Amino acid sequence: MVKRGLSPFTSSLAAEIARITGDESIDEATHDEVIAVTKDLVTMLDEATTIVDFFKKVDEIKNDRKQIKRTLLNASNDTLHDSGLRNAVMDRFMELAQVKFKQ
Repeated sequence: MVKRGLSPFTSSLAAEIARITGDESIDEATHDEVIAVTKDLVTMLDEATTIVDFFKKVDEIKNDRKQIKRTLLNASNDTLHDSGLRNAVMDRFMELAQVKFKQ
């Protein structure tokens, strides 16, 4: 079961893992990695969105999507390497970033 009280970013990543694995619950090690990966990605998005008109700059968005992909591929949990999960997470994180960090 995806734990309540998590940030929308963390909840989104955990929900995608649950969808990919077909298991509503994730083990503690995966949960810890989800939190660590999410912190890294939110920090990266927070820094990136300080660029004026970030969400209007296609190249900047493309670069951040690549960074999300790299971060997920560098994770030790193989589930985070799934291409369907990566694409869903890239889309969802950019949507959430637009709401959270929009200037």
